[in-house]
Amino acid sequence: MIEVSCPQRPVLRALLSSHPQVALLPEPTLHLQWSQGERQREVLDDALACDLRGLVEIVDNNPMVCADRFAVPGPAATLALIALAPLARAGILVGPPSVAAAGALEERPAIQALLADLGFVDGLSTQATEAPGRCDVVAAIQPASLGDLEALFEEAYGRSFYVRLVHDARDADVSGRPYAACSLHAEAPNRLRISVVADPEGKGGAAQMVHAMNVMAGFEEDLGIPEQLPV
Repeated sequence: MIEVSCPQRPVLRALLSSHPQVALLPEPTLHLQWSQGERQREVLDDALACDLRGLVEIVDNNPMVCADRFAVPGPAATLALIALAPLARAGILVGPPSVAAAGALEERPAIQALLADLGFVDGLSTQATEAPGRCDVVAAIQPASLGDLEALFEEAYGRSFYVRLVHDARDADVSGRPYAACSLHAEAPNRLRISVVADPEGKGGAAQMVHAMNVMAGFEEDLGIPEQLPV
């Protein structure tokens, strides 16, 4: 059992209040934070505020278990990174990808930094949209079959609790859910469109923060994260 404090965010506080290994303290704090022994630990939702950062699915979990601080991306950066991380990690991106999402302009520095962590430093173009929780990415890539690309994403997310690969990523499928849905559409052998959707308080928000806390604290990854998010 750990004593946790967190920001005054209703869904985050509801998740932590019902978490079987958490005693939630009443006073709000700037970040999600807790003590383990003599260690003070925290999860931040600003990817530029911490060197150890990214998607739990992509980051090596061992450093997270040892770290006192970890940063998850913001909503737009989370969706963009779900789309681009497997391609960046494999080294098959060719030139700057295009990212269209609500908040993409504000989170562009974070997206660039997160991609640089994976070895891609050629920048990107961003476009703001009016649809929170949805990101559409177009990426120029080294020629590859759709089957090979699907295998690349399966390798990254096939065992993930909170990224699901689907034929058609639809907003309705993730509303009130803790996971993101991701679909691939090959427009040409060297051009890939990736669509990612997530509830803003699911994979793009509170649920992602609790997921990161679980990994850091040594709990089961899905502990205290229900299939239906609290309202």
